[in-house]
This record gives sequence, structure tokens and C-alpha cells, in this order.
Amino acid sequence: MNKLIIGLVFVFILLISSAIFLYIVYEKPNQDLINSPATTNITLIFIDEKQIATGYIISLDNSPYVYDSGITTENDYLYLTIPLNHSFSVFNNNTLNQRYYTEIRDFNTNLLNIINNEVKLVPYGNLSIVSNSKISELNGVILNISSIGEVRCLKACVRGSTNIVSIKGNYDKINIPKRLINKVDNCYDLKETINNNYTILNLTYSKFGELRDDDFIKIYIIDGDYRFNDRSCNFEDLQGRDIGIDDFMYEVKY
Repeated sequence: MNKLIIGLVFVFILLISSAIFLYIVYEKPNQDLINSPATTNITLIFIDEKQIATGYIISLDNSPYVYDSGITTENDYLYLTIPLNHSFSVFNNNTLNQRYYTEIRDFNTNLLNIINNEVKLVPYGNLSIVSNSKISELNGVILNISSIGEVRCLKACVRGSTNIVSIKGNYDKINIPKRLINKVDNCYDLKETINNNYTILNLTYSKFGELRDDDFIKIYIIDGDYRFNDRSCNFEDLQGRDIGIDDFMYEVKY
């Protein structure tokens, strides 16, 4: 009986010792890595250098998951503790009624002292369109699209009246945004961002029979923006809602 008890005690001690050994060799170094302090101070400010309160999202090592999120203040640094030897990305996230494009800053915590990182936000710009085109003339439409401020990732969506058979542009076709389904026939990626500048949109069209006074071509100019952990230019969020400025519709008449 005593030998059995001694044997059980020995096995128990062996199991505990093995667990402690495995923790010291494998788990503790990982915990030490995760818990190593690496602090970055992030300030989000207006384009005019005024600091603002706005939302932020952080991802770690390009993970699709949110590592941290919240809202900054107007008068203090945001203090973050990020694990050492990791990369992380900071995305601004508009709060109610804020109108800023998404800015992304990438950092690496190989260095412990990452301080005073100011992320300047870019407010939505304003579009204007000028055109002398009339569909009663040539089989082409030319639009001068200009901006005050920045308008990001321009795209154009088109639809014509009954006698306009097709409208084409020398641009890559893209999917129609959910909000414009049944409103347009095709969308094109202009692959341009304008900032206090302009770009020219060239379209051609073919017609059926004679055009009338009520014929038209509607052109929707839309912009795009980045999403959390998606650095391609998207024209809508995951729920199909508009990203960026409101769609700008221009109608070319007979």
C-alpha cells in the first residue's frame, strides 16, 4: 500500500514538473513577448493642424480582426501598448457626421520608442462637372470633372434613354454598386484621385433611330475609399452603403 502511495506521489510530482518545464520553455517566452511594452502615441488632426476627436481601429500583424478600437480626444495623445516585435496598422474611423477619407499608418514595434505619430486626416472634397456635350450632336460625351479638395478613386456609372443603345468608355468595367442597381447599366473605374485638379471623362454611345427632345444620358460620378484591412478602393461598405461623398449625377440632354 505504501509503495502504491509513493508511486502515485512520484507520478504526480513528475506531471507537475513536466508542466512547469513546458511552461518555462515554451509558454512563458510567448507571454513575455506579448506582454513586452511597446507604446505609441497617436494624434489624429485636421488638415489645418487642429487636433480632433475621432474614431480609430487597430489591426495587429495584418490580422482581419480588430485588435483595439475607440475614440481619441481633442487635447491629449492616445497611448497604446502594442506587443514587441509585431507590426500594426492604425485606421481612422469617422464618428457621427465626420467626413474624412480613411488614412492608414503602418508601424513596427521592433523599436520600443515609437512616439508622436500624427495622422493627418483628409476631408472629403467637392466635385463640379462642366460639359458642352449634347447627345443631338456627335456620338460622344466629354465631361470635365474637377474638385475642390481631394476626391478619391473616381468611378463613373451610366445609363441612357430608350433610343441610346449603348454607352462605352475606354476604362475597366466594375460591378454596379447596390445603391445604383436599376438606375444604371454599366460602371467604369477611372482609376484617378483628384486634389484641387481635374480629369476628363470620355464616353461614346450608339443610338437607335432618331433621337428626340426627351432623350438623355445620365452619368453618376462616384468616389471610393479604403475599408478596415482592405486597401483597395471600395465604393461601398460591407452593408452596401455609400462610402465617401454623395454620388454626383450629371445629365447630358438632347
